[in-house]
Amino acid sequence: MLSREYGATRIAMIVIGVAMAIKFPFDLASERSGWVWDYPARNFAMEHMIVAVYVTMGLFLILGARDPVRYLPFVDFVIVSSVAHASVMLYDALRTSRTPQSCASGRRRDRSLRAVRGPRGAASEEALRRTLNGPTPTDDTS
Repeated sequence: MLSREYGATRIAMIVIGVAMAIKFPFDLASERSGWVWDYPARNFAMEHMIVAVYVTMGLFLILGARDPVRYLPFVDFVIVSSVAHASVMLYDALRTSRTPQSCASGRRRDRSLRAVRGPRGAASEEALRRTLNGPTPTDDTS
């Protein structure tokens, strides 16, 4: 049996494992802010792949909590890969936040479009979309 000094490590591995295996997929499925990357377009296949990787890592963290020393290389991988992923996402978020189609502005635009649905219908929605996004190559420019 392992000594008590690994108790905090075990708890951390279980909590993070549960977050990766349950909370992250829930956040993506519920389209919570920060989880949906919709610039330049939403990529559902990529989102599903990322969820599969996080769920797998979470389950192995929970499994590894029984013997943290034996799973140390995996724990190191989870830490380093998470830092690398966060760094890349921060870079991309800062780079795309300066564009009109960034994630945050895209969500605001979508809320604006939903607000005009109703009595005015799709024609009004398309007019608002052109106003917010500018003309598209298929718009008549004459």
